[in-house]
Amino acid sequence: GDEVRQGDLLAELDGRTIRLEMATLAAERAQAVKQRDAKYAEQDVAGMQLAALEIERLDVKLRLLERQVAQLAVRSPIDGVVIAGDLQRAEGVPLQLGQTLFEIAPLDQVAIEVAVSDDDVMHARVGQPVDIFLDALSGDRRQGRIERIYPRSEVRDGQNVFVAEVTLDNPHKQLRPGMSGLARITADPHPLAWNLFHRAWQWLRTWG
Repeated sequence: GDEVRQGDLLAELDGRTIRLEMATLAAERAQAVKQRDAKYAEQDVAGMQLAALEIERLDVKLRLLERQVAQLAVRSPIDGVVIAGDLQRAEGVPLQLGQTLFEIAPLDQVAIEVAVSDDDVMHARVGQPVDIFLDALSGDRRQGRIERIYPRSEVRDGQNVFVAEVTLDNPHKQLRPGMSGLARITADPHPLAWNLFHRAWQWLRTWG
């Protein structure tokens, strides 16, 4: 995905309907101002007050629409990388309330998902050291600790696994969502048979 900075313009939504409504309200406001001035000239206090109230009502609606126009520009709330969002496919399609246009992952830290087999998960603990080796970085080792182990198993690549989460600092922005590699979890001491017959390497992927 593309790397973005906070405040970068990601997309601008179609605001023709809002702007047309604003033009209509502006014309109504101009007419109300003329009405107020005419009542003032006629010294019709009641008529002038009614026109002033109408101007105030139209001003409230115009300010609301102006805020909506400002929100038509979709900007990145953070520095990060776009991990989901296809504006070209969405072009011309009405948006639903709450619809997600983009997902942006921060790059100062990345979360690592380590898929631990159901045979080995009983030996994994929060706080255990983990060595991370990413394919895209030629096996360069990164170190972290297990911060969370999700209690429900998942099926990935046809295998039943439990997902352990590791967070790594990413000061040089080398780690990117979607990277994959291997993880080595340093477990508590176990009998030799465990070391021989239990897999120390687990599949992993990074995500934002």
